[in-house]
Amino acid sequence: MDKVSNVVLDIECLTQPTELCCTGSPKMPKVLSRKGSIRMEKHNGEEQKAADALKKLVIKVVPSLPEQPLKQPLVPFKSFQAVQSVPNSPVFQDMGEGRAMAALQLATAEVCDANPHLILSGELRALHPIFQIYGRRQVFSGPIVTLKVFEDNVLVREFLEEKGNGRVLVVDGGGSMRCAILGGNPVQQAQNNGWAGIVVNGCIRDVDEINGCDIGVRALASHPMKANKKGIGEKHAAINVAGTRICDGEWLYADTDGILVSRTELTV
Repeated sequence: MDKVSNVVLDIECLTQPTELCCTGSPKMPKVLSRKGSIRMEKHNGEEQKAADALKKLVIKVVPSLPEQPLKQPLVPFKSFQAVQSVPNSPVFQDMGEGRAMAALQLATAEVCDANPHLILSGELRALHPIFQIYGRRQVFSGPIVTLKVFEDNVLVREFLEEKGNGRVLVVDGGGSMRCAILGGNPVQQAQNNGWAGIVVNGCIRDVDEINGCDIGVRALASHPMKANKKGIGEKHAAINVAGTRICDGEWLYADTDGILVSRTELTV
């Protein structure tokens, strides 16, 4: 249908014609009351005019508008994350001396689909799905800082007291399930100092406090016992976590689907 048109619908056949008495006035039609008895209903002049008007209806038929092509292609929901108005957000971090780093949030599934050659070459690896999700920031990314400890959290706290500048601390805790090597206070410090996230191959504690922090945290589980305070460990060393060799300076991308490690920063 190209244009708006009028359709006349005759519904006179759907209504009973009004019977007239000898004086020309409409008779009172017989109708059934709610009790089933016959009662008389009288129409006044205005009601009769309304009844006559309803005998014919004029309906306007308006054709639907053709679908307009999208001016811009749709962007997958998980491909980008809005800049958060929180202090030291990793989306825009001060690197000192006027430099800045913008960490682009990518969907891990889409990155894998778009880069099969990087997966085959080993430049892009996925960690085994052994981590629980903690913290308010479920999507995070940044350059990696590695740390290797075992049931000792002194070096973990020392790192998180530094400026994070949008980096991700990856801690190889040896997969210990005997104590927690990360607690609520260091995570709060990490948020305030601009760390994008923390991945722990071990346990954490103070879960409720950590879940209230605007930072991404991954760990194997939670444990109420605290770690030792000897300060033993290795900083910036190559580590093996969740079936993947991870080196200091590589890039980590995490979302609700999993965790990726890339030798270089990924772009759209």
